[in-house]
Amino acid sequence: MADPSTADSTATQSTTSAGPSESTTAAEPETPDWPACGDVWVADTRLKAAYKGCLDGTGAVKADNLSCESGQRIVRYTDRFYAVAGGKIYQTMGPLEKDKGYIEMVTTCRG
Repeated sequence: MADPSTADSTATQSTTSAGPSESTTAAEPETPDWPACGDVWVADTRLKAAYKGCLDGTGAVKADNLSCESGQRIVRYTDRFYAVAGGKIYQTMGPLEKDKGYIEMVTTCRG
């Protein structure tokens, strides 16, 4: 008859060795195939209608969307840029909530 303690430790070893290989093969979040934020957020250029986000030095920055009653969306970036998706990008001199143009756009957006 086999020694139960040997069989037990073998089962534990195989389970333990299988565990880490599974976790190391678990996919790390891939960096999206998005453009650099500095290339996207340029005043007086157009924001793509299908904009989902951009890449900065630390990783992916998802679109910060504000939904409008019309179905459009205002996209914001770093509290200094905003645009209607597919429209002109505006840059502010201060925080968005203090910018007249941004406030007017949000008021129109929200109806």
